[in-house]
Amino acid sequence: MRSEAWLADGLFNCHHGVLVLGDETISFLNEEAASIFDFDLGQVAFSFPWYLFTTGLDIHCSGDKRRVLFANPYLDGGGVRAARDKGRLWRDALGAPQTDAQAVSGAEHRA
Repeated sequence: MRSEAWLADGLFNCHHGVLVLGDETISFLNEEAASIFDFDLGQVAFSFPWYLFTTGLDIHCSGDKRRVLFANPYLDGGGVRAARDKGRLWRDALGAPQTDAQAVSGAEHRA
């Protein structure tokens, strides 16, 4: 599975690329197709924070957290519907539970 995505880097910087789900890994490739991260699925946990409205997810690995967004964060709401659709596909593919507002800390799922 592959989707266009943006990798958050701090509060105000994002890197455009592709999120890739392989048989045993999840990776983010930048625009030059260089790997930014390549995590073993057995070592990661995924969360879909409710406040992202399924437009992105957090990937946790060895104390490191990476936030991946499926909509361009530099556009005013552009592509939110498509981003939510992509987010749902990823949530289903990863087997991650629906996160709701009552679980403010975010539901996590280990692959």
